[in-house]
Amino acid sequence: MSFLRSPLGLLLAAIALGSVGQIFLKIGMSSPAGKSAHGILGLVRVMLTQPYVVVGLLCYGLSSILYLKVIQQLDLSLVYPMVAVSYVLVSILSFLLLKERIPALRVLGLGIIVIGVIVMSLSTRPASRTSSLAGDGPKADPHDALPKTVSR
Repeated sequence: MSFLRSPLGLLLAAIALGSVGQIFLKIGMSSPAGKSAHGILGLVRVMLTQPYVVVGLLCYGLSSILYLKVIQQLDLSLVYPMVAVSYVLVSILSFLLLKERIPALRVLGLGIIVIGVIVMSLSTRPASRTSSLAGDGPKADPHDALPKTVSR
C-alpha cells in the first residue's frame, strides 16, 4: 500500500471515500426509513439506525482523517480545489449505481471541473512548489507565511 504513503495517494483515497459515502447516504435516505424522517430528531434517528447512512457517515469520517493528513503536508490552496474531483466521481457513481440521468449541460460542467483540476495541478512546478504532490521535495514551514508581529 505504498500508494497511501504519498500525499496524492491519500488525497485520492479521501476523495474516493467521500464520494462512496455520498452514495451510501443517498441510498440510506432514499429508503422508506429515510423518507419518513421528519425534523431534526427524525434525521438523527435515521442516522443512528439506517445501516447505509451509518456506513456513509463512517466513509465521511475516514475521508476527513485522510484529508487532514494531506493538508498537513501540502498547500491548502492546491489541495482544496482538487477535492472538486469528488463532484465528478459522485456524478459517475450516481449514473452507474443509482441510475440517475446526467443531462448534457451537467456533463459539460463536470468537464470544466476536470479541466480546472488539471490546470491547478499544473501550477505545482517542481522548482517553485513548497510541497510536492508525490511527497518528495522540501517542506516549507507554514508559519513562515504568517505575518510577523511587531514589538515596540
